[in-house]
Amino acid sequence: MFIQLAEDLNPVFEPYLPFMKAITGILGDQCEVVLHDFSNYNASVVAIVGNVTNRKLYAPLTNFVIEIIKTEGDEAEDRIGYHTYFKGKPYRCSTIFIRHKRKLAGCLCINYCIQDFFTLRKIAGNFIMEESGLDKSPDYRDEYFASNIDDFVKNVFQKVIEKRGEDLTRLTRAERLEIIRELEEKGIFLVKGTVEMLAEHMNLSKYTVYNYIDEVKSNKEMKDR
Repeated sequence: MFIQLAEDLNPVFEPYLPFMKAITGILGDQCEVVLHDFSNYNASVVAIVGNVTNRKLYAPLTNFVIEIIKTEGDEAEDRIGYHTYFKGKPYRCSTIFIRHKRKLAGCLCINYCIQDFFTLRKIAGNFIMEESGLDKSPDYRDEYFASNIDDFVKNVFQKVIEKRGEDLTRLTRAERLEIIRELEEKGIFLVKGTVEMLAEHMNLSKYTVYNYIDEVKSNKEMKDR
């Protein structure tokens, strides 16, 4: 069984390790359970049991989890049994949030590659498509399991480039603000390094980008009043 464990693991998370081994032991080599520590979004992975997304210790949070934290904060709800795709393969996943003193501390992510079940769809259709006794969370098609922070940032901006075109240096001020609004709403700027990377792509100083972010937040506060 593939197991990686950070030497500096916070004792808060130690009780979850036996459950991680049990889940992967039951579901086999197409399953992994990943433990994230929210004290550092850039290097949040502190334990892995199983290996289907090819990540290592200290890989960053996924865009999906960051978006949940951004929108729901300490009230974040678990996501159970949702489907996503990563590098062309289908996964069925669950994200379970861990709290310490009522504050978000981390999460357990169970990722099960169901590629083989699609071959046996008629036999295993109930497992793949039908509802279980638990409420299934909505699918999230674009969850990206980055191996490191550079990989995370590259994926984020690849989506921006695909949507807006390759040359981000020729955008109008309004278009820049729209891009920054979209990224800010998804919580992308919670991850260190994204501001600098965006500034480079737009041929702006990082201070200009920070000013745009402040303007976006200010506009949102005005609308919410």
